[in-house]
Amino acid sequence: MKNEFNDLVSSVLGDFLSKHAFRFAESRSNTGGDLVSVVFESDQCKLRLYDSRRAGEVNCLVGRLDASNESDWTDKRSGWYYLRGLLEIGKGLSLEELQKLVGPPVTDRREQLVQLRDLLDSGFEKALLKLQEKAA
Repeated sequence: MKNEFNDLVSSVLGDFLSKHAFRFAESRSNTGGDLVSVVFESDQCKLRLYDSRRAGEVNCLVGRLDASNESDWTDKRSGWYYLRGLLEIGKGLSLEELQKLVGPPVTDRREQLVQLRDLLDSGFEKALLKLQEKAA
């Protein structure tokens, strides 16, 4: 499953990763194989994309360069931040507006990666600025 997810990430995000000079750093899978993550590094930050089969979620975190790949990346002190959190998606919206923004849930892994790629394409510079603010 690890290689399958790596291939899927590369096929969907390859152009973005190349454009921003990201290099493959590592890929990990937990013992049961229901959580797979892949990490890329650039001179500006790290990206961690993960596939949680249990939660049915594919998501992206942006990390400082000193963020450990082994750390508990759900801990805010780890230096890893959710992309949507850095971009403040939905901040200040009413529940109704937020539901319209989010739309129906997407369960297809490829489609979730496409959504993340689109967020990265449109908001990567803003995410970097927010990451730098958190590091200061």
